[in-house]
Amino acid sequence: DLPTAWVSYVSVADVEATAKKVAAAGGATQMDPMDMPGVGRMQRVSDPQGGIFCLFKAETGDPPKVEGPGAFHWNELWTQDPSASLRFYEDVLGYTHEEFTMPNGTYYVLKDGDEARGGLLKAPSPDIPAMWLQYIEVEDCDEALDRGQQNGATVLSGPMDAEGVGRFGVLRDPLGGLIGVIKPASA
Repeated sequence: DLPTAWVSYVSVADVEATAKKVAAAGGATQMDPMDMPGVGRMQRVSDPQGGIFCLFKAETGDPPKVEGPGAFHWNELWTQDPSASLRFYEDVLGYTHEEFTMPNGTYYVLKDGDEARGGLLKAPSPDIPAMWLQYIEVEDCDEALDRGQQNGATVLSGPMDAEGVGRFGVLRDPLGGLIGVIKPASA
């Protein structure tokens, strides 16, 4: 049984071929590929550390990027072994990375060409298993965290400010899934 979690999707040209690369690089398939009529083809997989994500190929191609309040803003992998995770995502998805020194260690930005696709860092605690954390853009981080609490969520961290990034926090929703909220610095 998998714990409740939000799941990130990665657009790929071929779901089955990429799933084979996942397995060859030490990851695993979590389910058989499936078609969602009118939407596309997907398959849930995990990296070698257990971080779950879905491979996805849209029937009509990738939609334009959505921005603004309510849009998914960022995906971030928390892992106990950042070096191994970097190798996996670079080998399987062809990503490159940039490194940034942060107060709590190195932060890696996964890139597809010039496009930033997500972040990767050492999990803030040794008891946190590998997981992808999604951040949703909000108009007001403090208000979003308060509203989450009023609706049964638990604030796990924040609000916090990161220069050049924005104001953010992390909630555990009433079913147990973690989700981040962020007011980007540029918004």
